[in-house]
Amino acid sequence: MGIELKNEEIIGKLVKTTDKMNTLKERVLFLTIYPRNLFIPSPSIPYNLSLLGGVLKRNGIEVKIIDTLAEKMNSKDILKEIDAFQPAIVGFTSMTYQIYATAKMAESVKKWKKEIITVIGGIHASALPILTLQQFPFFDIAVINEGVDTIVEIVKADKKDWQKIKGIAFKDSSGINLTEGREFKKNIDDLPFPAYELLKLNKYTSYWTRRKRMEFPMFSSFGCPYKCTFCSRPQGNVVRYFSVERLMEEINRNIKEFDMSSIYFWDDTFTLNKKRVLSICEEILKRGYNKKVKWKCLSRIDTIDLEMLKFMKEAGCEHIE
Repeated sequence: MGIELKNEEIIGKLVKTTDKMNTLKERVLFLTIYPRNLFIPSPSIPYNLSLLGGVLKRNGIEVKIIDTLAEKMNSKDILKEIDAFQPAIVGFTSMTYQIYATAKMAESVKKWKKEIITVIGGIHASALPILTLQQFPFFDIAVINEGVDTIVEIVKADKKDWQKIKGIAFKDSSGINLTEGREFKKNIDDLPFPAYELLKLNKYTSYWTRRKRMEFPMFSSFGCPYKCTFCSRPQGNVVRYFSVERLMEEINRNIKEFDMSSIYFWDDTFTLNKKRVLSICEEILKRGYNKKVKWKCLSRIDTIDLEMLKFMKEAGCEHIE
């Protein structure tokens, strides 16, 4: 559901209650915001925010995720949730088509309580961090590329120390500042599992699967070596792989804890490494996951062959894009 800004009366009422309450320094709320009248028949589980949620939980930081599209929330609903949760930081993720609606929500948050730190991440902010802060003054920080280490440092740091945080642009009294770039995380096996327990998973039954299954996003790798002109390559051009064992542990966790029956591998090119794909399929078959889970993936036509396709199908692959 899109966001319509008619929040002055709402904000006025909430300010009265907010004055009586204190935010916790280590309490973070993540929001996904979409334009009004946007038609998406089946919202996708927000992998990146779920992963960040897992990272924050591991660090003892209280976190909440609200997917406004899945939960069909309007601006009034969102502000009530913010008032109840009392976050110190509100984080947004946005592609370019979402940025204006997201910025309007950030404005509402700041008008409700100016002390809240507003953080924007995602593809748009990564591509245009300085312009994003110039164009939309209600964002305090823009996170560039991966945020798995950055978000923890933002939560822990005082404003005077923002300059020490790699991979961000931020605003202070001197203007807009761009910090030193942050390298992509090399050992991604160290990452926690995405905190899907923070979501209302019953809202994500997929419109596109034949049996209307809940489709879980997963990655077996981050990054892509190709330079397609239509792609932003948000995870860099160096491919970093999860170990096959780590991948199997995540599949097992999702089956046991969330009754997962469908996976969408979001790797930019899942079939990049044939030997690895065959190893993944072999482990899926060995553990019997092909009897419990069907899956699909992203690929390139020049990275597949008949042997790979046959093995993928046997391991439960139903669809390739």
